[in-house]
Amino acid sequence: MPVYSHSRLSVYETCARQYRFQYVDKVPVPEVKTVEMFVGSQVHSALEALYRKVTRGTVPSLGDVLENYRARWTEDWTPDILIRLEGATAHEYRLQGEGHLASYYGRYHPFDGERTVAVERRVMFPLAEERKIWMQGYVDRLSVTRDGVWQIHDYKTGRWVPTQEDLDRDRQLALYQIGVQHNFPREAERVELVWHYLAHDLELRSRREPAALESLAAETLALIDTIQSDTTFETVTGNHCDRCSYRGICPAWAIRADPPGIPTPD
Repeated sequence: MPVYSHSRLSVYETCARQYRFQYVDKVPVPEVKTVEMFVGSQVHSALEALYRKVTRGTVPSLGDVLENYRARWTEDWTPDILIRLEGATAHEYRLQGEGHLASYYGRYHPFDGERTVAVERRVMFPLAEERKIWMQGYVDRLSVTRDGVWQIHDYKTGRWVPTQEDLDRDRQLALYQIGVQHNFPREAERVELVWHYLAHDLELRSRREPAALESLAAETLALIDTIQSDTTFETVTGNHCDRCSYRGICPAWAIRADPPGIPTPD
């Protein structure tokens, strides 16, 4: 049974050849992990641990949250994590993550503004049940407000901030909304999408009407149809090549002697 996700679809939209390497040929290669990705995963883990305690009736102190973050950072850090910014250090990035957590903690403590239903919740739902095409994803946090609105939360550690128009077109969380309402058809009648831009201590929101979700489902299914009918999987070069794990076997780079991490071709 084909199971797709927003990230899987995004790979195809970025470069069809990368999609083929990863999901069709399933070529095993070491993952390229940047320090920005590492900060994001560590902050997500710290917030997950925080809300798991909150759901059990315990609100940890900020000191406990930061101590847990530092311990996991030390345990998980490896020398092969790529720091691309010249002169930057892992310690500086660790402090950056601590700042994100401290700002978030100060804004939402004591974490009783809404009831957390789940953290890192896997959501699966059929996009075309008759064709057995399913979608899946992981919701950072799912909560319910005092007036019964279900909230799908997503944490962002990068510095880029989208416009409201961007958010209103966002595919990922809107797909999660379809999944949440599929799994909770009676309870999740009203849903709100919430993004936390931690580098700016900023919270942004969007809501989707049923017609918009129907349109999104149709557009997503059309993209999947394109993927399933693709026989060439053309290569697309760009800035994404510097982060691609398959660059060493990619035909666009096969004749070049340049090491990974160089600027991409014009």
